[in-house]
Amino acid sequence: MKKITLLLLIIAISIPNFLSAQERKVPTKIFGQDLTIDNLSSIEETGFIRCASTEYERALQAQFSERATDEEFENWLTPLIEARKQRIAQEKTAGTFRRVVVNIPIIFHVLTGSAGDANDLAASQIQAQIDQLNIDFGNLAGSTDPVAADAEIVFIPATVDPSGTPLTEPGIDRVYGYPGTIGTAALNGTIKPATIWDRSFYANIWVANLGGGILGYAQFPSSSTLPGMPGGDEGALTDGVVILTGSVGSVTNPGTVAPYHLGRTLTHEIGHWIGLRHIWGDGNCGVDDFCADTPNANGANFGCPNVDSCAGDGPDMVENYMDYSDDACFNIFTNDQVGRMLTALENATGLSDLPNSTTGDPVNVVDLDGRLSIEDLNVVDCAEQTLTPDVRLTNAGNNTLTSATISYYLDAETPVDYNWSGSLATEEFEIISFPTLTTTVGAHTFYAELSEPNGGMDLNPGNDNASQSNTFSGGLCASVGNMVYATSTE
Repeated sequence: MKKITLLLLIIAISIPNFLSAQERKVPTKIFGQDLTIDNLSSIEETGFIRCASTEYERALQAQFSERATDEEFENWLTPLIEARKQRIAQEKTAGTFRRVVVNIPIIFHVLTGSAGDANDLAASQIQAQIDQLNIDFGNLAGSTDPVAADAEIVFIPATVDPSGTPLTEPGIDRVYGYPGTIGTAALNGTIKPATIWDRSFYANIWVANLGGGILGYAQFPSSSTLPGMPGGDEGALTDGVVILTGSVGSVTNPGTVAPYHLGRTLTHEIGHWIGLRHIWGDGNCGVDDFCADTPNANGANFGCPNVDSCAGDGPDMVENYMDYSDDACFNIFTNDQVGRMLTALENATGLSDLPNSTTGDPVNVVDLDGRLSIEDLNVVDCAEQTLTPDVRLTNAGNNTLTSATISYYLDAETPVDYNWSGSLATEEFEIISFPTLTTTVGAHTFYAELSEPNGGMDLNPGNDNASQSNTFSGGLCASVGNMVYATSTE
């Protein structure tokens, strides 16, 4: 090869290194925020944005003036962490300390085009991811570092949906109608608010074919007791974690986006969701991640290097779940990180309710159990105060439901018995429309009660009754959800 040809080849290969990220069409913004220097490096090193949580938090702070700044959040959390340490020390001295494991019900909203397509993950893959979370948070990934700690947090698949109906696939909510890649604007603006389950009862995880090379991002917790802050619930409709479909998996059941295919993207993002920062503090050697037992680092690490980026501070903890290392490198949360997570879990808005949630409790399915709920009141004419109620009858038992008596009435009127017959397998339902009822102007309540399923005794009477109220004032009707409210024309 001629020297001039070799020189041109070397120049051609080197050109990309001299071009700016914008000139090479590398994304420089996300959520309307400039990418951090570490995410720009992530794209250069791996082709992925390893974690977009920092940019997402900046976007939330810009959108909601009441949301705490990073400094305000730390000023709120730091004394709570110290108070927790002192409380535990006192309990240990008094011999009253008891180790408490926190169970958090988790629901995966699997966003995909249609049943069975490439992004419609198998239940076994979701369970593998949950198993990996519990390995990682339980300090079972093989770390021998003396500061490694069990977070005492266990993620359990949700067993019921928000209406109390048992899930046929525990921990999974399949949401169809989203083929192709899904952008962050659609996710945060419409999809998450439309599909989220109450964050007081569930840890919400969205699994999607994300665009833009994003592996995942999380919403940081929000405080409710900041001095001078309104303490609103501005993140209630977007709370949770978003991860790329191909990152879902475990060490024993990998996903498809190596080297980020062993389930550690979700471990990392849930760390953010419960209050952890990146181990380099999203800065350099002088920036804190507020955990004293994670050595200082000058930035994110990639692969699994042996490096001391802040000379003299000790090797970077590249094996920490809050770095940018490959999934196979990770194995540790530290004592201080665990204390920080548990403090946030005890005090942050939404998070503090999760340990008391029963949505992950085992479902006690009995042989004979009919369940009633109000489907719609179907107000026909507000001026004439008429309605035709629809009631959902579900077979919540093991045996096929073939008959039942449903009594329905308004207020304290004499119940009317409706004798239903049919054939419903377990968790199948039928919508029953009742005859038109006429009432008067004012507030009224419709009731429905189930009895004698299959001519016998219902073994779970707690779900046999349903009711819904409505106010009639004449004139036009306004509908909110499946509740109908009358509005006066005067």
